Amino acid sequence: MEQWKTISDFPDYAVSNYGQVKRLTPYKTTYPGKILTPNICRGYEVVCLGENTLRRSVHRLVAEAFIPNPENLPQVNHKDLNKRNNADSNLEWVTAKQNRAHADSLGVHNKPYKAAKHIYPTGKTWIVRMQGKNYGTYKTIEQASIVRDTLLAEKELLCK
Repeated sequence: MEQWKTISDFPDYAVSNYGQVKRLTPYKTTYPGKILTPNICRGYEVVCLGENTLRRSVHRLVAEAFIPNPENLPQVNHKDLNKRNNADSNLEWVTAKQNRAHADSLGVHNKPYKAAKHIYPTGKTWIVRMQGKNYGTYKTIEQASIVRDTLLAEKELLCK
């Protein structure tokens, strides 16, 4: 059964345990009880709340309202890895390490590691780019790093 709780920081809004957010009071053209249509930001559903239209993640609103967090854990994990399934039964509070381990255990890697400066991922390859110019495409980040380091060393020699 769907349950609603008022959002503590935004008392004009309520969030449900199914992952919906609604306006409780009238505002401009929004009538009370109107379910907000979320936007998508980096795969997550977000809604704009308040007069200053502060953007908040729906999964975090649900977790704050319905899931106890006695250890004060910082992140909310989607158990099924579906970023749009914001039901309270699909969410849990975790540490960053636990969140990453959960994704790894299910074989999901958004970004295995952050690319080094001047190296950019393009699907299964890596591009070395400096000052708007591409210096080649490489199969591994290690190959791209060698080229990047060589280019930076040459640039440093030219500056001396």
